[in-house]
Amino acid sequence: MTGVHRQWSELRGKGTKVSVQAKRIGTRAQAERALDAIVVQAGGEVALAAMNLTTGEEVARNAERTMPTASVFKLPLLVEVFRQAAEGALDLDERVTLGAEDVVMGSGILRDFGPGLQPTLRDLAMMMVIVSDNSATNLLLDRVGGPRQVNATMGNLGFPSIVVHRRIVFGEITTNGSLAEAAPRDLMRLVAMLAREELVSGAASREMLAILGRQRHLEQTPRYIAYGPYAGDFGLPQPIKVHNKTGFMNGLRADTGLITIDPKVRIVYSVVNNAGADATYRQEHSGDIVNALIGRVLVEYWWPGERDPETAVFPSPYVEALFSRAGL
Repeated sequence: MTGVHRQWSELRGKGTKVSVQAKRIGTRAQAERALDAIVVQAGGEVALAAMNLTTGEEVARNAERTMPTASVFKLPLLVEVFRQAAEGALDLDERVTLGAEDVVMGSGILRDFGPGLQPTLRDLAMMMVIVSDNSATNLLLDRVGGPRQVNATMGNLGFPSIVVHRRIVFGEITTNGSLAEAAPRDLMRLVAMLAREELVSGAASREMLAILGRQRHLEQTPRYIAYGPYAGDFGLPQPIKVHNKTGFMNGLRADTGLITIDPKVRIVYSVVNNAGADATYRQEHSGDIVNALIGRVLVEYWWPGERDPETAVFPSPYVEALFSRAGL
């Protein structure tokens, strides 16, 4: 139980009534004002596409602009893995022997294991998504036929802006865009198909969503949302669920996914910002905060009705500063 949840539970246990709060972003004009304030404060390039699947309403900033994806490209690769598995070209239960030559530095955990490990292709897909494992990514990318095959499938689906340029070889990645690129609207539409169980098959879509729902990198869009990633493990209610894939490279931060507010609201989104020269990977990276504030605005705006602070959002001085700048 988080500290915030514990405080609210203790108050309720003592008979203290917890008030339901009015939303501070309840109109489209307020949401636009908040997003404008985020973009101005961020500097650099910010691009966003988001849709409330329940109502069809969209919000966007530079949604058609081709932007670097960093590791978000692993989501289209996941789709290609499941497409080939459905056609019988891949067996997700096949085991692959990890050799020393397969290890890629950067994010992930396979780099920390010794040679000889034999994960299944399904295990590699899980690691590629939830801990953004670079070694697992290259193994899967090679197995499906390389970037060209992923790009062909994205084009066939109607998302031509989603382009993977190369395997993860850091000496060849000379700019943020030299790994992979996409327009946020195409990535958002890809997730919308997944949410509607229209990618590959209903069963495949559900399994891919389950993998995205085990995501460990939650420092971007879900950062200020009261999401309990381990609640389901212990049979606790999960009024909010997050299924996403993030990316980070130098000063770039990207996040694409689905946020559900049961049972009424489903939000699909893709956000990327290339807003500064900070090439560190610190917890308070400004790019993470930018995307987190965008996520908070989306959830605040599309939250159904008034909100219970225990089940909706987490407090943050960054959020309060945003509301102040936006006059909310």
